[in-house]
Amino acid sequence: MVKKSCSQKKIFLTCDLYGEKRECPSTNPDARPRRTGSKKKNCGFQIVGELRSDDRWEVRVVYGKHNHFPIYGKHNHSN
Repeated sequence: MVKKSCSQKKIFLTCDLYGEKRECPSTNPDARPRRTGSKKKNCGFQIVGELRSDDRWEVRVVYGKHNHFPIYGKHNHSN
């Protein structure tokens, strides 16, 4: 899981493989493509938590499915 937050009142929990792989364009047309090692698989799994005015958390599943098999072992997860 990856935790991102835009404030103290909202937290996004996503899969390590959330999002699309980004291509890094080179300014030099003769350069070899860089090997960035991205593990992104366009997985859409996302949970959002929002702190309500009564100091309780509201948790919402934005998308509850993974598009890949489970990843076992900490060496297979991003840091």
